[in-house]
Amino acid sequence: MDSQQAGISCVAVAVTPRAAIAVAGPTTRLPESRLITIGQKIREALDKARPANQEWL
Repeated sequence: MDSQQAGISCVAVAVTPRAAIAVAGPTTRLPESRLITIGQKIREALDKARPANQEWL
């Protein structure tokens, strides 16, 4: 949190070795617990969309 720009937080989930999905916003609206939840929901959605036996989408 707040590593590059004070007041901005981000979570990212890898889709492929060269691509990711990220969500960023004000730290006041994205505390660590919410970032974890968002990351988990992105991962769950990717797991549902990924074809069977595929490591990467």
